[in-house]
Amino acid sequence: MFIVVGVAVLLQLSSLITAEVEWGTFRPHSLIAVRATAPHSPFFGFAYHAADSLNIRHVTNDNQNAIASFSWSRHDGRTFGDQEIRDVGLNLLVKTSFLNHPTHKNACALRVAAEALDQSKPIKPISLVFYAVAAPEELDPRTNKVSKTDEGEWGSLGFEGLPYLSDEGLRDDVRIVGHANSIGGRYSILLKQPSLGSLSVTSFSEPTKTIHAGGASGSRSLIRSRADKPPDPPNFLSNFHVSSSVAQPQTAWAIEKILSKALVSRSLTTDGTKSLYVLDDSVKESSPGAFVQRILQPPFEIDASFVLHENRDEKTINAIEDDITGDNLTSHLENRRNVFDNKFEHVYQLNKKGLNEQEQVFAKAALSNVLGGIGFFYGSSLVKTGLDTNGLSHKNVVMLPPISLFTATPSRVVFPRGFLWDEGFHQLIVQSWDPALSQKCLLSWMKVGQDNGWIPREQVLGIEARERFPEHVRHLMVQDPAVANPPTILMPLYTLLSNGINLSTGDRVEDDNADDGERNLDLQKFTRSILSPSIRYYSWLKSTQSGHIPDSFRWRGRSDDISSPDGYPLTLASGLDDYPRALAPNSEETHVDLHSWMAWASWALSRMSLSAGDNTSATEFLTEHRKLKSKLIEIHGKAGETGDDHLDYLMCDHDGMDKVCHIGYPTILPLLLGLLDPGDKRVGAILHALQDPSLLRTRAGIRSLSKSDEWHRKGNDYWTGSVWMPFNYLALAALRKKYSIQDGPYRFQAEKLYNELRKAVLENAFNVYMQTGHLWENYSPDDDGHGKSGRQFTGWSALVLLIYADKFNLVIS
Repeated sequence: MFIVVGVAVLLQLSSLITAEVEWGTFRPHSLIAVRATAPHSPFFGFAYHAADSLNIRHVTNDNQNAIASFSWSRHDGRTFGDQEIRDVGLNLLVKTSFLNHPTHKNACALRVAAEALDQSKPIKPISLVFYAVAAPEELDPRTNKVSKTDEGEWGSLGFEGLPYLSDEGLRDDVRIVGHANSIGGRYSILLKQPSLGSLSVTSFSEPTKTIHAGGASGSRSLIRSRADKPPDPPNFLSNFHVSSSVAQPQTAWAIEKILSKALVSRSLTTDGTKSLYVLDDSVKESSPGAFVQRILQPPFEIDASFVLHENRDEKTINAIEDDITGDNLTSHLENRRNVFDNKFEHVYQLNKKGLNEQEQVFAKAALSNVLGGIGFFYGSSLVKTGLDTNGLSHKNVVMLPPISLFTATPSRVVFPRGFLWDEGFHQLIVQSWDPALSQKCLLSWMKVGQDNGWIPREQVLGIEARERFPEHVRHLMVQDPAVANPPTILMPLYTLLSNGINLSTGDRVEDDNADDGERNLDLQKFTRSILSPSIRYYSWLKSTQSGHIPDSFRWRGRSDDISSPDGYPLTLASGLDDYPRALAPNSEETHVDLHSWMAWASWALSRMSLSAGDNTSATEFLTEHRKLKSKLIEIHGKAGETGDDHLDYLMCDHDGMDKVCHIGYPTILPLLLGLLDPGDKRVGAILHALQDPSLLRTRAGIRSLSKSDEWHRKGNDYWTGSVWMPFNYLALAALRKKYSIQDGPYRFQAEKLYNELRKAVLENAFNVYMQTGHLWENYSPDDDGHGKSGRQFTGWSALVLLIYADKFNLVIS
């Protein structure tokens, strides 16, 4: 049994987060799904498979060899999205669309359409299964069982007004009704008869056999073995089929597992040589889930609508359903596409900047997949307690009380959950499009901070998140309150305020569907509310990650027990997991990247304090910033700075005795965060490392570890050479906004490097996207610059959009 411990309740943040439920594609790990921003929200969506197979496509990591790509081509984060799934295994192009009703809240629709990817190749009949689930997202942490007292939150659902069910199925539209306190009461979901996809008789008939018979003259005539017209398919193929979920509430999320058990094989031929999988047309009064199946021959199209009843009468509900299905849905979607395209050009001006059509499609997909990757999560974190002699947590595992988190996600496939240091970069992208949406995510993150300021670095919240967590890294699911992450979450908090965005309008256009509560938010009220938890978070970092000498810093969590395949210790807290550090972790280490982050964070908090009208804190943090900048050079750049070699001026880690210098992202971070004066010789040294192909320069951008380093591409070949977008974005920001425009001996060198690096980063990411249909977690530093690690990694890799648009958001000091 888990131990329950306390969690911070930040009332001032809660008051700023609107309690109004919103509907969206907030289950990013699902291919086609919708849920509300409420704990224990019902959710619904579609799964599909070849009708003669149980190879079900439901979540994004299903059948990865068969699904070549899936991508949002347009998604505005709030009201609508268009997605394409390229399923080469089934020769199927699946197009999905989501829409919130343009005028009625708590009403939305999903459309699924499909056609052959290659029209010259045959395509099997497809079983398209709609599912709806009402079940708990978290167990009672005291008992590890379903909480009976909360059952009304997720409620129940069932089929409305079904006639006697036979194995022929249902000819009419299918309606599911439910009730959930979490979303405001009674609701209905209507699945409409498909407008396309009527079964072709030839899809199910056996090939006609031809018999050759010799005539009297010896010639051969053709005699068909049966009638020219094949027999009609069985009646059950042209109807809906339904089934109630037989799962327990705590496992109802596992659609692909439950569905494979609910489908039964039914024969199409009298000799049983051909069969399909069909739902058994058995329902219960109430269950955790409902399935509705239709077997279709591509091309097909089908709509489903959701309406919360609230105070609406039946006539109003029917009118809303009619307005978001069929031709009306088509019209609404086309309108939202035009609005999206107009706003995209207004905000980023890529057409004006001369990007070609394919580059603009790529940039739209980068933005759309970040927005379409936003999720709402609810549940408990697992956390270690108790410290060993090295200050690492190790004793008990406790379960924190459940929390909600509204966040972007790094990857719908690999990391469909919240990551603290990734989110700092995600929100730079989100706020460039929709400042109020970014504000909601940032408020949500700051609310999950503990009383002492610690924010768990990885948010694995709820039953489903824990059950789907990859087995080979399951130890990373339990969070350690001694372990930090870079404070990048302060970047979008700072830029949101320092850009002077009025959150009532921001960069928004008139038809951007923010509610009145968002439009009336006061910027200074938000600033004051966010400042306290931000300072608490910084203070936690300063007190827990301090080094052995005053004003130095050391990443906790380094241990010989956590090592790379090559045996050297990992540093997961830094975010640069397998980047080489001192080979023997010790308490006298100091780390240049953490010191750089802290120096930058103190500057950001000074500016945030000014925005809040707190001049005293602003002065204190500015004083601290100047002190940490001075100490950065004193501690990490002192030794060897009398020679002529550029490398002598690079700042590196220390192991307590000597410099530990592995040239890479940590050594260039002082420049990337704007912490060095333009005339400092260290600027010239870093620029040299950035330009030199034997050190950090590649065709894809700046590599994470020098090509000359003994550990280059060793470890997990992760942060030991690969090219990562966030650090290339920071490098471009520093070059563009500081070192190429401020007077100094390296100004023109910085300008030249900016132009070359920008071109290399954008061209490589675009070319790889055109080849694969994906942005990737990182890119090869050698060869052809191909994508590596996680595919469909449209989190911080989508910073390519801001690079295209020349939006660097004042992220450097």
